[in-house]
Amino acid sequence: MSGLHLASPFPHSNHPRRAPHVPGEPLAARDLQIEEVLDAHSGEFVSAREVLGTDRYDLQQLRMESKGSPLDRPRFRCPLCGGALFIACARAETRFHFKHRHENGNCPVSTRGTLSQEEIRALKYNGAKESEKHRQMKAWLVEALHADGRFSAVEVEQTWNSTLTKDRRRPDVQAVFQGVRIAFEVQLSTTFLDVIAARRNFYLAEGGLLFWVFAKFDMANLRMTEEDVLYSNNMNAFVFNEKLAALSKQRSRLHFGCYWAEPEPDGEPGPLKKSLVSFDQLTQDTRRQRVFFYDFEEARESPRRELRAEIEFWFRLASAYYQPGGKAKWNAFVRRLRAMRVDVPESFEMVDLAFISALYSVKNGQPWGFRHKKLVQVVHNAMNAPRQVLWTLHALDKHNRTAQVHAEGTPGKLAAKLIRIQKERASVPEHFEPPASHRVLIEFLFPELAPLPAGWP
Repeated sequence: MSGLHLASPFPHSNHPRRAPHVPGEPLAARDLQIEEVLDAHSGEFVSAREVLGTDRYDLQQLRMESKGSPLDRPRFRCPLCGGALFIACARAETRFHFKHRHENGNCPVSTRGTLSQEEIRALKYNGAKESEKHRQMKAWLVEALHADGRFSAVEVEQTWNSTLTKDRRRPDVQAVFQGVRIAFEVQLSTTFLDVIAARRNFYLAEGGLLFWVFAKFDMANLRMTEEDVLYSNNMNAFVFNEKLAALSKQRSRLHFGCYWAEPEPDGEPGPLKKSLVSFDQLTQDTRRQRVFFYDFEEARESPRRELRAEIEFWFRLASAYYQPGGKAKWNAFVRRLRAMRVDVPESFEMVDLAFISALYSVKNGQPWGFRHKKLVQVVHNAMNAPRQVLWTLHALDKHNRTAQVHAEGTPGKLAAKLIRIQKERASVPEHFEPPASHRVLIEFLFPELAPLPAGWP
């Protein structure tokens, strides 16, 4: 992407690389201490191995969410003590596991090591915070910011007071670029994920932007801190050093070394690439606290959106899957879905395609793939299958079709049916549990419906 020679600005290392994750292999640690967790989104107890799954990219997003959620409203809770959990990973491992965010000694599952997180941070993080290297990095950054006339209000270690709460931060360097207040944080040593998540949340609430800067980014030996920043920043990371500071001053434009990943066909990040970039080449996403050169998420989602659109168009035909060539067409879709690591059943007969047509009907407000004249007829049919009820009601709610279907049918008929079904579910809830084999497929085809709520909409 750049014709410049990149060898000198980009530090490198010959350290041995951590064993890479093999796509499709479980990411869970083999000896999970917490084998089941309470998922706040679904309200259900789920297997820790199922949550951790096999998709490294999605897991890293979930890892950030588990650390960044408020302690009183965590995404995951311990099934024994109800305490907030987060997804942890040892620095030199590729296996993940759940740990308590705070250990109080009241839980039978002990996940505490010899030192507390605060003690480890005091010994390992704060000690490096004001090292000579750290001070030099800040000085280089300030010089480059002053040389780039588009930045104003450049400050070092000045308190950033929250406008909403009593919280405050002291970013290493801060400046204003085109009206956006930016906090530059120099990263030299290990930072705990909760520190990263807390800072992102602070600057998000303030309308500012957090920008992590590394002195080096060793592609052959990434630390968990670097991976946490990389995955939460749309698979982009930035380095800065003396040579890049000199280049920035020479060109009167702030420059960084950028590392990024592009998605493989299955959606997993590929090998890291690198280029020299100027700050104005970067996309600033304050809403999601991201700064990136290459849009990994868009590149990953674009082929998925295209496949979703193809499948939806195919379902528009009445009983398309039963037409000549219908089975072969669906099997072709299955191959593409599985290549994207969407765990859809291989057998044509194992997928309730008529129910998927019903969800498309609700989405589009008219019978889609059926010969019915009214949407309410499609809904009545779906309600006759107990395992389809929750998905159908959830889709009606999400797409604002509830009033429409009640108005289309015989007055009171659908309402009475729903009351009867709700009573039946209260007595035998297991009969209404949606099949797990369909959940992944439905959430892929209808991302607006994910996750399925545990309760009655």
